[in-house]
Amino acid sequence: MKKAYIIFNFLIIMIVISASILSANEEIKESRSIKDFEASEFFKKQILLNKDNWNLRAGGRNNSYSFKDTENPNSSFSVEFTSLDKKVLNISVHWNGASIHDPAQITPNKIKILTDLAKFWGVGDYATKIIEYVKSQQSKNYSGGSREAPRDKIGDIIIYCGTTGETLWIGWEWEFIL
Repeated sequence: MKKAYIIFNFLIIMIVISASILSANEEIKESRSIKDFEASEFFKKQILLNKDNWNLRAGGRNNSYSFKDTENPNSSFSVEFTSLDKKVLNISVHWNGASIHDPAQITPNKIKILTDLAKFWGVGDYATKIIEYVKSQQSKNYSGGSREAPRDKIGDIIIYCGTTGETLWIGWEWEFIL
């Protein structure tokens, strides 16, 4: 009887743990929608300047948001992502520097933005590694843009970073989607 009681309690604990893990994964999955992004604390903290979206020939939709850049009063920073059937496939962030001779560089403010975005998109555990990667790649210039940049893996995301002209760009996509 005592063994049955212990086994029963063990099973109940395992069911509760499994349910909480599944609900946490569902929250992350759900938070990767456009609607949730626009309702997020990150979005509310920024000053939105422009929002646009368009269909892609290859399928899916590109979504672009320009926000006021508090470090560069003559510019903005943008967050863009591609979605397909309401699922976000990739995300990128772009900042402009002063000129092609003085491209944007990572700063504490940009680190905060990237960290907040990583947390929102469900990859907050990788935030430190994302920042380290950006710091190591930010001075590499790719005239062909982000398509030309090498990819690296951090957990279950594929990340890329570099500059084109004055623009510093960082992007990641989820490995399971590739």
